[in-house]
Amino acid sequence: MKRIGRRHLPAISNLVAFATTARLGSITLAAREMSLTQSAVSKQLSELESFVGLKLVERTPSGVVTTVAGKEYLRRVTRIIDDLDDATADLMATRGEAGSLNLSVVPSFASFWLLPRLSDFAKAHPDITLNITTRTGIPDLNEEGLDVAIVTNANPPARYGSDLVMGLESYPVCAPSLLAGRELTSLADIAELPLLHQSLFPEAWGEFFRAHGHDKGHNLVGPRYSILSLGFQAAVSGLGCALLPDYLTEQAIEQGQLVKLSEFCFRPQQCYYLLYSPDRTGAPGIAAFRGWLLESVAFQGL
Repeated sequence: MKRIGRRHLPAISNLVAFATTARLGSITLAAREMSLTQSAVSKQLSELESFVGLKLVERTPSGVVTTVAGKEYLRRVTRIIDDLDDATADLMATRGEAGSLNLSVVPSFASFWLLPRLSDFAKAHPDITLNITTRTGIPDLNEEGLDVAIVTNANPPARYGSDLVMGLESYPVCAPSLLAGRELTSLADIAELPLLHQSLFPEAWGEFFRAHGHDKGHNLVGPRYSILSLGFQAAVSGLGCALLPDYLTEQAIEQGQLVKLSEFCFRPQQCYYLLYSPDRTGAPGIAAFRGWLLESVAFQGL
C-alpha cells in the first residue's frame, strides 16, 4: 500500500472544480453549482493544471472541453470523489460504526439462499446496512465500489481473499406432472425425460450420466438457461428435468412442486466463494458479514 503524502495529492477543491466543470462543460455553470465566482473556479483549474503539469481542459467559445489527458484523469478522479463522498456520508451517518456494506451476489444464490436468511443478519448486526446487487462473473471490487462478492468459480482470483461458502452439488429434479404417474427406477429412465440445461455447466448432464455409469442412449438436446433460478422455474413448470442444488429445490420438494429423482449428484469444480480485498478483512462490516455467512453455512452443514 502506498503511504499517503502530499507530493501527488492535489487539493480536493481543485479536483471538484475540475470534475464539475468537465461535467457541465462550462465554468459559469460550475461556478453556479459550487456557489463560487467564475474567477475562483478558473483559478482552481489553473492550480490543478499547474500541479499536474498538463493541460486538462480547453476553453472554447462554446464552452469547456477536456483534453485527451483530461478525459482519462476525469474518469479516475470522478470515482475517487464519489468514493470519498460515500465514505464521508457513511461515517457521519453511523458515527464510525460498521455502516453500510456493498455486496454483489450471483442471482440464484441471492434469491434462494441469502435473502431468506438476511433477517437473521439484520437482527445480529442492526448497525450494518447491506446494499445488494446481483451479477454473474468475477467483479472488480474496487472499480465497482464493492466490499464483498459471492461468486461461482473453480479458482478464485489470487488478488482477492476468499472463503469457500459451499459446493454446487446438483441432483436431478422435475415436476410430478412430468412423470405422469411413472416410477423411475434407473438413470436410463431419467435419460428418457426432457432434459433442461444450464449455460454455466453446458456438459453437466453428460458428466452426470458418465460419472454414474450410464453413458449411452441419453439425449443431451434441450433448452438452455443462463442462471440456475431460470432452470428451477422451468422444472417447476413441468418443462423438463433439471440438475439443481438442494438449496434451490428443498422447499419446492417439501411443497410437492418438485420430485428428487436420484441421490446421484453432479459435482462441478465450481463452488460458491466469498471474495474480499485482503487488506480490508479487519473492516467491521466485512468481518461481521464473513463471520455470519460462514457460521450460517456451517450450521446447515453445507
